[in-house]
Amino acid sequence: MAAPRLRERRVGHLGRRRRRPRRGRPPRAHGAHAGAVRGGAAGDARRGRAGPRLAGARHAVVRRRAVARPDHVDALLLSAVALAHAGETGRAIDAMNRALRHGDAGGRPTIVYRIMEAAGALAARRDVQPPLCLLAHLHRYLRIFDEAQGEVAMRYARRAIDTGDRPADAWLTIGVILDKRGHHADALAALQRALAIDPRHAEAYRWAATQALMLQDPVLAYRMARAALEAAPDDPFYARPVERLVLREFGDARTMAALMEQALARNPGMAAAHEGLARAAEALGDADRAAGHRRVAAELRRGRSAR
Repeated sequence: MAAPRLRERRVGHLGRRRRRPRRGRPPRAHGAHAGAVRGGAAGDARRGRAGPRLAGARHAVVRRRAVARPDHVDALLLSAVALAHAGETGRAIDAMNRALRHGDAGGRPTIVYRIMEAAGALAARRDVQPPLCLLAHLHRYLRIFDEAQGEVAMRYARRAIDTGDRPADAWLTIGVILDKRGHHADALAALQRALAIDPRHAEAYRWAATQALMLQDPVLAYRMARAALEAAPDDPFYARPVERLVLREFGDARTMAALMEQALARNPGMAAAHEGLARAAEALGDADRAAGHRRVAAELRRGRSAR
């Protein structure tokens, strides 16, 4: 398959959509607010004050929303906070990764403060080893509002690697922070370290594809994006990056159709794969097949929204 030069400015970070800021979202941290973000977690740690625990009923509401809409960013972030306070570190990290992949800080202005409080409470614990990798992820989120939090996230991630605390996720955090700083070769190296530890880490593959784009290596970008889809065949999020590369950039509708057929063989209910296959079929001139897959995708989405 030919590999023409990609227009990475248009493609951007694979799988992420540009969004307008929502009303009520906390402003980007500057000046005094930046200081508040920097001092929030540390201040809670100094005072030894635990973050607020979500009540059982409230947590149940968050869980139900997360099940109904598994990519609802607010629900994922609030769930991560609740899981962090409950000591379910692994699930909290998974929720943070799933939320952060959208490049969205969430729509509720209070979320940033809940993340700050959780980070402070976890860092202040003296009875057990702090959850270093989870703290790295929480500070990775706080970096959205205060760039200095990226260095805090990196420090926690390095300590997590040294202690064997979810090292693949820790390397992912390092890779993301390096990407934000424009150090794409170093970011790719960090992500490759993550993949050496966990060859099924779909999010590390996606970020590696982004670095490959920035480094003008479209073949590697395609390999990484395809590996992300294969690592998480039931997750429609990873179908979009493959389509951007294979169909829109390479113009290879046959390969796109084959990949979406493979995805549907594993998960026939993936609406995104039906939509991708419809676009591939349309590009191949098969209007009837395209219409059929669009119809199936629409039915699947209607059924999901009715739950």
